[in-house]
Amino acid sequence: MHQSGPSPPQPSGAIRIAEQEVPSSVLQCLIIKFLMKEGVIPSEIFTRFQTQFGDESGMIIATVLRDSKGVLRLDFLVEQKTINAQYYSTLLNEKVKPPIRLKRRKRQDSLCFLQDNACPHTDTLTMASLLRLRWDVLPHRAYSPDLAPSDYRLFGPMKGFLRGKRLQNNSEVIAGVQRWI
Repeated sequence: MHQSGPSPPQPSGAIRIAEQEVPSSVLQCLIIKFLMKEGVIPSEIFTRFQTQFGDESGMIIATVLRDSKGVLRLDFLVEQKTINAQYYSTLLNEKVKPPIRLKRRKRQDSLCFLQDNACPHTDTLTMASLLRLRWDVLPHRAYSPDLAPSDYRLFGPMKGFLRGKRLQNNSEVIAGVQRWI
């Protein structure tokens, strides 16, 4: 016999999915955290999300190139699923070099470039592009949180700005990020 009455105590922070509608973004976040703890690599998680959710799980990759004076270029990757060496080299040659020349007219002959050690950044094609651009590439240690201030000075506040906003499509996300920048 089923008794109605007070429900058993729930652990702190528990979500009763059966009793309330939980936004899909919250569920997706929980699933991602779960799969990451199980050791599933991000590309596999993305593939599985695309299979289950289709366009609902769309993702935009933002590339922010900046110097000590501010943002030089903000680029959004919507159509392509990952940044590869060809995309990154084209970005540097066609979309980063011109704004640097326009915005930073002095001392262009001694540009020092710092990037992390992601595969597209260290690929032979990218390194050849950087050599042609005559940019000095600063070495980046494998683990150097002090050299990645964008993690806490850029993307943290950006997430805070976007938190709680209902953005319906990629265009609204891009416009929101551009307004914040």
